[in-house]
Amino acid sequence: MSIRVALSFLGTGQYQPTTYTWNGDDCNTRFMPVALESLFEPGRLLVAETPGARQKHGEALREACDMTSVTVPRATDETAWWRMFNALTDAVPEGATLLVDVTHGFRSQPFLSLAVVIYLRVVKDVEVERIVYGAYEAGEEGTSPVVDLTSFLDLIDWAKATEQFKRYGDAAPVRDMFTALSDESQLGGQAALRLRPAGEKLSRLTRALSLNRPLETLDEADGLIGMLEGAMDDAMSAPPAVPAKRLLVTLAERFAPLGHAEGSVFTSRGFGAQAAMLRFYMQTRQYLQAFTLGQEMLVSWTCVHHDLDPLDRGQTDPDLRGRRGGRALLKECDQMDRETRNEDLASREKDVARFWTGLRRLRNDVAHAGFSHNPTPSQNLIEEGEGLLSDVADFFDPHAELQRGN
Repeated sequence: MSIRVALSFLGTGQYQPTTYTWNGDDCNTRFMPVALESLFEPGRLLVAETPGARQKHGEALREACDMTSVTVPRATDETAWWRMFNALTDAVPEGATLLVDVTHGFRSQPFLSLAVVIYLRVVKDVEVERIVYGAYEAGEEGTSPVVDLTSFLDLIDWAKATEQFKRYGDAAPVRDMFTALSDESQLGGQAALRLRPAGEKLSRLTRALSLNRPLETLDEADGLIGMLEGAMDDAMSAPPAVPAKRLLVTLAERFAPLGHAEGSVFTSRGFGAQAAMLRFYMQTRQYLQAFTLGQEMLVSWTCVHHDLDPLDRGQTDPDLRGRRGGRALLKECDQMDRETRNEDLASREKDVARFWTGLRRLRNDVAHAGFSHNPTPSQNLIEEGEGLLSDVADFFDPHAELQRGN
């Protein structure tokens, strides 16, 4: 069972007696560590103190509470800050539940404590229960409310969730964040109820993207923007959720192009939405998905162009109808010599044949894990693939086509 640890600070200030209050309980003392022990009852109380702080207040504090001293240097330069950081992180046991108090933190100590918290959560699996501050200057008639600052730590998690989504396309942390915000806002009486379904829909969308499911992806994208706009309205009415608005805007901008398939992935707009999927894969470095989708888009286009059913896999059809027939036509073009291809194919068919040749080679190299006598180096695969995939995306994007026409 994890131990519940409180970490506080002791400075050299002229601390005055006050009554610290928290959730209806109170404690009259000069020192916030004493109130921390009384109001929150941790299993262990750690107090970071410099030699100067110990000399001035150490004896009085030890008489008032059961504390464990963490000796830290006076922060005068970067080396001293790192010594302080190491002393604090070493003092907190692995897997502990941590309560942090920054009331008597001096100068850089409150900022450093935030870095300590972030580090401990990742490296020592420490769960942060709360970050508090005894607001001496905010009290009335000798009382000082203990303020909960933990929600500001969530900003770091939100920033990390946003970065993970933008860089890797993983929306699971965003979904969890929206769920937590929705639950928290209900407890506060200002319900941001539309955050939860928006997060769940976003998670389904990115799951479909991760498994390369255009039909499912575009279906989930339909209506997402409206849900995100509703969630934005809710966020503005619930203070803890307000910082999520910028993330919601980012999500809307990123996925807006996927919501224009108009019911079919095989229309001009549907191919344009798939082109947006290709760009998403490139932005999030999901190259195998991009190569695979690019190839399948070419098969779909060929099927539509030759009146073949793009949803019929044609596995047992001797006449090579459906997607099997589309692949056969692309392979036939691939085997043409350049002169025959130039004579027999229209301009757009030549582009499709060129794309198919390049993507088939790149996709096979990746899909077969480079097991060959002459595998393409990964950096070359990325550089060549990004150029080719951009061309494919432009080919299917109706806006890019209009630009080419101008």
